[in-house]
Amino acid sequence: MNKLSVTSLAAAALALPAVSSAQNLPGAAAPSGTGVDPIIAILNTVGNWMFGILIAVAAIYILLAAFKFLTAKGDAKVIADARQALTYSLVAVVVGALTKGLIEVAKAVARGSGI
Repeated sequence: MNKLSVTSLAAAALALPAVSSAQNLPGAAAPSGTGVDPIIAILNTVGNWMFGILIAVAAIYILLAAFKFLTAKGDAKVIADARQALTYSLVAVVVGALTKGLIEVAKAVARGSGI
C-alpha cells in the first residue's frame, strides 16, 4: 500500500467518530418541526462536515505533493507521482465545491422554490 493511501485511511479513521455522531454535536441545531425543515437541517450538518473533511484531506494531499516535488531531485517518476497527487487533490476540492452547490439545489427543490 502506498503512503498516500495509508495517510487517507488514517485521516478517515480519525474523523469517523466525529462524523458518526454529527447529529449530537453541541453547535448543530436539532432538527425540529414538520415538513422539510428537519431534512434541510440534516443536509446542512452532513454537508458541512463532509466538506470540511474533504478540504482537510485535500490539504494534506497538497502538502504531500509539495513535499514530493521538493524532494524529487530530478527523478521523473517522483515528479509524475507528485503531479498526479496534486491533480487529484485539486479535483477533490472542485468536487467538494460542486457538492456544496448540489446541496443548495437539493434544499431549493425541497422547499419547492423550483430553481
